[in-house]
Amino acid sequence: WAVTSIVVLFLLDRWFVAQPARVRDLIKRYVPFALIVLAYLPLRLLMARSSPYTQAQYALDARLATNFVQYLQALAFPWGANGAFGIAALIVVGGGCAYVILIRRQRGFAFLAFGALLNLLPIVPFYFVVPRYLYFPLMFSTVAFGALVTYVAQVTRRYHWSLLLLSSLLALLVFCNARAVTAEVADFANAIAASNAPLQALFEQQPSWPQGTRLYFVDPPLFSLELDGALL
Repeated sequence: WAVTSIVVLFLLDRWFVAQPARVRDLIKRYVPFALIVLAYLPLRLLMARSSPYTQAQYALDARLATNFVQYLQALAFPWGANGAFGIAALIVVGGGCAYVILIRRQRGFAFLAFGALLNLLPIVPFYFVVPRYLYFPLMFSTVAFGALVTYVAQVTRRYHWSLLLLSSLLALLVFCNARAVTAEVADFANAIAASNAPLQALFEQQPSWPQGTRLYFVDPPLFSLELDGALL
């Protein structure tokens, strides 16, 4: 995201802020960032070609399309929607974005949509779909959601009950989201505790070992991302 953020800031400046600027000013403003990117890309390409891990991870296969669609569902409905409902939410949100961008010509929403898609690219090739990596792309969804709520509030402001109802719905959304986050944190804590269970016996015997003893797990008998290569 250090590289994609440069493009996002450029689009934010030229599409959203859109302040007049001379070509000379634009060159002075953005050429240093372009030079940094040009220096970074060969290093990234060399790492991707030389590392067995990245060669497998960045392979062009059907997994990329599957991951991309699942991440798009998470951006459209970030509350764990899967299956048919997630696809329906993605179609509705995608259709709404297309209408606002292509028909209403809203450049701000075009920036939000492009920024979210651009920042999906670094995480799409990962082996697994991990929603916690969406903290940067979800910023764009959050801004778009806030703009939608503001628009609804402006349209319905002639009704005296609209502001109370809208505020109540937002409060309910925050409450339900907090409960979901709490449940996810508890599940993650249980998963980490279960993955560390094989080490419990070693921890119990550690006081009897000589001071300064270190253990290194080169190839543990149980598969665990937390154990492989761990140091004690």
